[in-house]
Amino acid sequence: MNWFKITKYASLCYGYWVDPDGETIPVNFEEHESILLQKGINNYKEAYDNGWIKITQHYGDFELEIRDKKPTNQQISAILNLYEEFAASQNNMNLSLNHIMININFKRYELKTKHGLKYILQSGQKPQSILASKKTAGIKHYGYWLKPNGELIPVTFENHEKTIAKFNIYGYSDAYEQGWVKITTAPNIMYVSNKIKEPNAIQKKIILELYEDINSSKKGFYGFGYDLQGNYTQKSSTNDVKKLLNQQLTKI
Repeated sequence: MNWFKITKYASLCYGYWVDPDGETIPVNFEEHESILLQKGINNYKEAYDNGWIKITQHYGDFELEIRDKKPTNQQISAILNLYEEFAASQNNMNLSLNHIMININFKRYELKTKHGLKYILQSGQKPQSILASKKTAGIKHYGYWLKPNGELIPVTFENHEKTIAKFNIYGYSDAYEQGWVKITTAPNIMYVSNKIKEPNAIQKKIILELYEDINSSKKGFYGFGYDLQGNYTQKSSTNDVKKLLNQQLTKI
C-alpha cells in the first residue's frame, strides 16, 4: 500500500462504540478502551456485559465485536447507518471496501453486503444462500418477506409460510392482500412475487437494492424473476431490473 493511500485511510474515523440506545461514540486509533474509561466503564468485558458493541474501521474492513446480548433495534439501525457512511467514504476516496467482519461470541463471520449484515444482526445467523458454498448440505436458498413499509423480514430455508404466521397472517394469499412481497434468493436467481398487488415505490426501491447487493457478491450470472399478479418475467441485469420495476424512486 502506498503512502498516499495510507494517508487517506488515516483520515477516516478508526471506529465506534455503540451503546444499547443506539448512541454512536467515535473512537480514534486504538482508543476504544480509553473511551470506555471516560464513560465510567472499566474494561471491555463490562462494556459487552452492558450490551455495548465495538466497531473498528481499518484499511477497507468494517468489523464488529458482539458478545452475549443481541443487538437492540436502535443499535442495528445505527450500525447500518455507520456502514453506509463508511462504504460511501471509501467510494469517494477511490478506496476499496474489502470485508464486513462480525465476531459474535468468538465466532467470526465474513460478509459482503449490507443486507447480509442486517440479516445476521437481526437473526444471529449467517445468511447461507449468499455466502455458503452450493455444496452446503441441506441449504438451497433463503429469502425474505418485504412489508409495505419497506421492512425486510428474514426467512430461513422453506419457512416463508411459518414466518408470516408469526404475524398472524395465514397463507400467501392473505400476505399478498396485505401488500407483503415474497422474496426467495436462490443460488443463481432472486425471485420476487406478489400475485395480487403490485409492490409500492418503497418496496421497489428495497427490491432493487437487495438485487444489487446480492448481484455484486456473485461471480457470473445472477438473474431476477418477477411474478406480478400471475405474470412472470425474468431479467438478467441491474438496468433491466430497473426498467422492469419502472421505479419512481422516493427518498426513504
